[in-house]
Amino acid sequence: MSKTFFITGGAGFIGSHTCRYILNSIQNPKIVVLDNFARYQDPFDQENTNFYDLRFKDIRKNICFERGDAQNFSIVYDCLKKYKPNFIIHLAAVPVAKTNNLNSFEMKAGSIDTTSCLIEVCAKLIKEKKP
Repeated sequence: MSKTFFITGGAGFIGSHTCRYILNSIQNPKIVVLDNFARYQDPFDQENTNFYDLRFKDIRKNICFERGDAQNFSIVYDCLKKYKPNFIIHLAAVPVAKTNNLNSFEMKAGSIDTTSCLIEVCAKLIKEKKP
């Protein structure tokens, strides 16, 4: 039986490598990536690379991509209801390595708020399952 993995922030550096690892380690996995595809790069940087193409060029066909923010309750809820994952891997965060002007509000939104949202959605889904 195929296992379904739901990965928030799955289009980032760590997320893309996690997808690749799952595909190479588990027989016939279903991988769903929820990502907002934000770049968090200096728009004036002359070397804006399309990391999405680099990270997923040979595995894209094996992954279902959902565009959305992991802080948005209804987006996370709808994805979890739709795909019913066996595993949730939460990697959504602000990629600090590429951010020169990061502030504490962005960090909170990118890390703490997404985690809180995911916990609240899971709690709601568990309540809905109870008779």
